[in-house]
Amino acid sequence: MKNEHASDVGYVPLVSQEKVAQDIVKDAGSNPFRLARIGPFDYFYENYDQNYKYLILKDGGKIDANSNLIYTIIESGENVTFEKNVKN
Repeated sequence: MKNEHASDVGYVPLVSQEKVAQDIVKDAGSNPFRLARIGPFDYFYENYDQNYKYLILKDGGKIDANSNLIYTIIESGENVTFEKNVKN
């Protein structure tokens, strides 16, 4: 099956999104965390991170906008990574 959007600016394959969501949930364990995203279209409402929020919640993650634990998803083409920070 051909993916007609694979060459679109900012396209990130679902498998890449699922992988980073799973990695964040695993890293966080049972700790709630805040989520941020850096990448194409991050000027939209909620930084264009709704897909990641859904996948994280589906995988058992606990998102809390007031948490001091912050995961930032960084999209660069098909490469998706994350950074973990703790705000004092």
